[in-house]
Amino acid sequence: MKPRVQVVQQGDAIRVQIEGVLDHDATSDLTGKTRDLVSSVNSDVALDLGRVEYISSECVGVLITLGRKIKEKGYAMRVVAASEIVDSVLTVCGFFKIFNRDF
Repeated sequence: MKPRVQVVQQGDAIRVQIEGVLDHDATSDLTGKTRDLVSSVNSDVALDLGRVEYISSECVGVLITLGRKIKEKGYAMRVVAASEIVDSVLTVCGFFKIFNRDF
């Protein structure tokens, strides 16, 4: 199943809500969707992972790349929601040492 990515302008930021299972099979689709997002970013990004059921290390890498590219454009990315399992994985991977957590 492909991940669902919804992008909504919310105040001064773009809210990106990702849903589904982010496993090996979802990596290329997630990469394409985040690449499209980076090309159109013109504000900070609020990343909502509250409806993600699972995340692989490959997909964590995709999110790190997304955050770095957003930072290169002069904006910030922060995580505003994450399911319990995703929060645990991102914490263990050191993701929150690089990007802010707002939940």
